[in-house]
Amino acid sequence: MKNIENIFLNTKKYLLKETQNAMLIKAPKIPWFNEQIGIWFPKRFVHKGKYEN
Repeated sequence: MKNIENIFLNTKKYLLKETQNAMLIKAPKIPWFNEQIGIWFPKRFVHKGKYEN
């Protein structure tokens, strides 16, 4: 399996917070967890823009 090199995201939909070095990206909803959670990613792994399957 390849290492994850880049994560493409639609920033309006998934970006929760951005700092100088990292971005907080919205995690998938968990049914038993009421609050929205996110995952921090270093900016070198994230490309702003639209990701299409």
